[in-house]
Amino acid sequence: MTVDSLRNFFIVAIYLVGSVTLALGFISLIRTILATAAGQPIRKWVLRTVVLCSAGTILLGSGIWGRKIVEERRWNQAIGENYTFYIDGVQVNPDTVVRSDYKITYDDENKNVMMTRSDRRPLW
Repeated sequence: MTVDSLRNFFIVAIYLVGSVTLALGFISLIRTILATAAGQPIRKWVLRTVVLCSAGTILLGSGIWGRKIVEERRWNQAIGENYTFYIDGVQVNPDTVVRSDYKITYDDENKNVMMTRSDRRPLW
């Protein structure tokens, strides 16, 4: 297992833990609303909701931030190693490319970066 694959594994794990924590926070929020409607004490549910939603948001944000850092490093490494950049088979200058518009594939063997127009914009 390489360092990059291990890093990707941890980023995915952070996404999953953050998603589950955030979902549990929303379930707690619904439980708090139901307890309020039923006239039950809600102190413990409010605390759980705040903690779970906050932790989930922080974890998801960390995963997104970590993924962006990895992508930025990979792009800069390719520029530093004089890779040739292509968009749909046409050579381009990497400084003029808006990366979020393209799906990027790195070919380390031939030192090429292939980009194709992405149909969907990523969420992050």
